[in-house]
Amino acid sequence: RSTTDNVINGIWDNDSADNDRNNIKVHYLYSVGCSGSSKYQYQLIQALLLDYSWSKQNRGGKLTRIVNGCTDDDSTKRMYMRRTSIRNLEHLDNFSVWFTETNDKMPNGKTYVMFNRPNGLIRYFEKVGTENDVLYVVLDPDFVFLKAIPDEVFAMVKPGQPMAQYYGLSSKWTDWGAHICIKVLNGTEVQCRKIYNNIDSRKSKRLYAGGAPYIMYRNDWLRLLKTWLKVMPMVFDQYYDGIESDMYAYMIASAYLGLEHIIYPDFMKTCMHTFSHPDEYLTKHYFIHYCQRYHVYEIRGDIYEVNSAQEFLKKQELKPKLTNYSYSFSKYVSQVIQ
Repeated sequence: RSTTDNVINGIWDNDSADNDRNNIKVHYLYSVGCSGSSKYQYQLIQALLLDYSWSKQNRGGKLTRIVNGCTDDDSTKRMYMRRTSIRNLEHLDNFSVWFTETNDKMPNGKTYVMFNRPNGLIRYFEKVGTENDVLYVVLDPDFVFLKAIPDEVFAMVKPGQPMAQYYGLSSKWTDWGAHICIKVLNGTEVQCRKIYNNIDSRKSKRLYAGGAPYIMYRNDWLRLLKTWLKVMPMVFDQYYDGIESDMYAYMIASAYLGLEHIIYPDFMKTCMHTFSHPDEYLTKHYFIHYCQRYHVYEIRGDIYEVNSAQEFLKKQELKPKLTNYSYSFSKYVSQVIQ
């Protein structure tokens, strides 16, 4: 059995693929890089785990991997990036890999790897026969499905009202929004200040402070992507050049378009949110989003105590370390450290 099999089967006792299928039409999308500033081996490892977990928890719907890069002369990379870990034939029929050019160079010449995603997505929606009555769910590649999202969650999403996972981002983007609106989106000063000056920290958290999974219908995606792409270079260049720059740009674009979100707190809690005991994930959350580094100390106890990362446990629940050794895991490297 493969390592992936052992990991996945350790998390799930039962497949949900045999459960009731979703009645709402859903199409999952995620973007990976193949060239430029992206390291395709890391991206492929993440993609294989995401694919496998989607199939394991499948209730219908489609999954598409958008690959940025891998030009025609990158035949070896293209071959690798076509690989998947999906084994169910029905699920394979609903899985696809779609290639587009690398898009991590912004108009000012700076490289920002997250610029790939909105570029790849807008090309996909414009060139592929997407449907207006399908919910398109955009994930990060470092996602693992723990269970299928039920119809009652998807049913909350309406045209003009998207859904996203809550992330612990500040409301500082509201201070930038009016200036960006005027300079990039050609809004009037009165119009732009009316939009962004009326968003305080509570409103930002309640309606905009979201990230992947992003869930909305096709027409909303097309409106948002065009504005998102216009806003992102200025956010990155003048206000915030961290990895979350695209998320702040997303919020600015959403507010400009009046796309107030349902900010859902329980898709996951492992990235920019909070840290919880692992057993909660088996009953409540839908994903693990492994965007951070986790440390597993050598301790003794029951299954959760043996395998718990420090970040998952409350301080009072931490057990004494048996030795000074720990296992350090991130999506880029795993190692034993002392």
